[in-house]
Amino acid sequence: MMLNLPNFLTIFRIICVPIIAVLIITSKGQSLLIFAFLLFIVASLTDYLDGLTARTLNQSTEFGKVLDPIADKLMTVILLCVLYGTKVGDDFKLMIGLPIVVIIFREIFISGLREHVSKRSEVLQVSWIAKIKTGLQLTAIGTWIFFLAYPEFSSFEYIGLVLIWAAAVLTLISGLDYFIKAKPFFRD
Repeated sequence: MMLNLPNFLTIFRIICVPIIAVLIITSKGQSLLIFAFLLFIVASLTDYLDGLTARTLNQSTEFGKVLDPIADKLMTVILLCVLYGTKVGDDFKLMIGLPIVVIIFREIFISGLREHVSKRSEVLQVSWIAKIKTGLQLTAIGTWIFFLAYPEFSSFEYIGLVLIWAAAVLTLISGLDYFIKAKPFFRD
């Protein structure tokens, strides 16, 4: 493993995930939730910066190519599960739960497809739809953490709901796209 700046940023994002989750789970007051929100913003920015620095500094590594999608999935799956257990969406648990299930299913399924296709093909490279999907997921998560910190801004709960549904739709589209691209490799 080569620890360069892009890989460091990815590792930092992975380390932030359980910290953010614990801050949300254990928060009894606003200050911990504000800290969770700020840490989430910093961690989310590393998702953009690790790829940018890898390309700009020509520091792309196989380790980074494997670790970056894992960091994204950890951040998305763990924080969506934690947020589902909070007061976010109390009045509409089914409406918040359905897109979360779709997103988690797709993330695990695509990880399995990538593992199967492995290094035999570049066919499952990240698509622009998947990048937008990840952006929407992270924006929804951030919106909900903000709502938990500032419940007086109740509209953020609903904004997060719209964002997570938009992300779920793109999740289905990108998942189907990856499945179709990987289909020739199922003959093995």
